Amino acid sequence: MKELSTKGHSKGQSGFTLIEILVAIAVITLLAAFILPSIDQYISFSQKLETQADAEKLRKAMTQAYLNNAMTIDTQTGATIWMNSAGTETFTTDSSVPLNDPAGTETGYQALSNYTGKAPNKTAVDGFNRPWQVYVSDLLYGHYLSYTIPYHVIAFVSVPSNGASQQDSASGVKFDAQTGQLTLPPHASAAIINGLPIEEKLYSKTIKKLHTIANAYGTYFTTTYLASTQRNLGMDYFATSDSNDTTNSGEWDSTSEIGNSGNGNGPGFPYPGVTNNPLTNTNVSVCDVQPADSLSGFASALGLSGESMTSAWGYPIGIGNGPNSNSAASSCYGDDRDPSSANGNLQTPPFTAFVDAWAPGGTLIAVPVIGAY
Repeated sequence: MKELSTKGHSKGQSGFTLIEILVAIAVITLLAAFILPSIDQYISFSQKLETQADAEKLRKAMTQAYLNNAMTIDTQTGATIWMNSAGTETFTTDSSVPLNDPAGTETGYQALSNYTGKAPNKTAVDGFNRPWQVYVSDLLYGHYLSYTIPYHVIAFVSVPSNGASQQDSASGVKFDAQTGQLTLPPHASAAIINGLPIEEKLYSKTIKKLHTIANAYGTYFTTTYLASTQRNLGMDYFATSDSNDTTNSGEWDSTSEIGNSGNGNGPGFPYPGVTNNPLTNTNVSVCDVQPADSLSGFASALGLSGESMTSAWGYPIGIGNGPNSNSAASSCYGDDRDPSSANGNLQTPPFTAFVDAWAPGGTLIAVPVIGAY
């Protein structure tokens, strides 16, 4: 039997030489010098794309949040917006949000997270995992039809750091709180929400609702007159008489199923349409108006749903058919033409009623209804 040679086996088990190892290290180092910057660039590019996508999602979320909370947001003056009526969730200009302290981010993200579907601390950061810089304008004013509209501009901005601190990066952003004008440095991303078109949309929707109710109420007046066997051109067919006012009480329609908005039920119709609301507004109110959904017989007589009696801001629409409706709460004298008006010049036909809604800042939108026989 031949003995196996161990010479070839020994040669096959030999390892790399030192020179071979050094050459391999040099090659790997050289490749890394080319590859790593590309990886960094890819990561940075990916984060930039994520930030741009997040900015668009943030814009849509804040637009919807603005629509749902516009009454609260645009009632408050100054460069802070309230995301809830209690003022515990707010946004204000802040370019020094702590990077690693979720509790230090704007409290408004608590509300905004309901629209993004992400936790507040996740909503508050961009694709680079850096907090969005928030900028809020003062209360600005625009115009829609004959109305002066208060609104805010809010911007969420992300500026690439390029190795600089967050505060230094944000210093390239220019924001004029008095105009809402935003100027960005190169490569910055932003979600800009302008409240003016949002408020215009809410005004338009609310005014359409008021006219729909007014047309139905005017039709009710005429139909009731025509259906009466004792038609009276001096009768107010908008409502029954006010039990607290005996002036010309016989000139109200005693058979009407709609109650009188006077009736001494409280201080009238306060902004924003409900009592005990924390919104601040210098106690604006009008006399002898009641929420449509609480005025006796009104909804059923006109076949109205609860949603149709609510403004686009989410507050009650008011009906004024009683003595002195829509006059200032401080005077309660006149405005509505009805048999029992405190203003003797308004006690004769054509009788009127009002359909009202409050807009942000204490602006009353009022559509008159004229009773046609």
